[in-house]
Amino acid sequence: MRLVKRFIEKPKREAAEKMVADGGHFWNAGMFVWRVEEVIKAYEQHLPATAKAIGAMVSGTENWSSGDLLAEDANGNYVWAPGKLTALIGVEDLVVVDTPDALLISPKGRSEEVKTIVDRLKREEREDLL
Repeated sequence: MRLVKRFIEKPKREAAEKMVADGGHFWNAGMFVWRVEEVIKAYEQHLPATAKAIGAMVSGTENWSSGDLLAEDANGNYVWAPGKLTALIGVEDLVVVDTPDALLISPKGRSEEVKTIVDRLKREEREDLL
């Protein structure tokens, strides 16, 4: 792990070109395509303690919640609903996020598609929710 001075999310083109030109910055493309066995080999070679910790991990099927959760026949769900009881029955692999002004429910595998909702809110001029 390394300390960073700051992180700049999606810099403007001119700023990005300057950063690349001066050579004092690192770039995270955010796209990683590896076979799992190759990642494990790389950890074993370069970070053996981390590789050992990864080997000790167990895949979780439990539910995770920020608040009060009652779950019956429900597995692998992520619930963010602080200060509120959330009850789940017979559902799997959902993301449930409850904020004061909006509620999001999505299958885990599609949670990144929240961008489509944001785009729709912009088109419908619902700036109060952005």
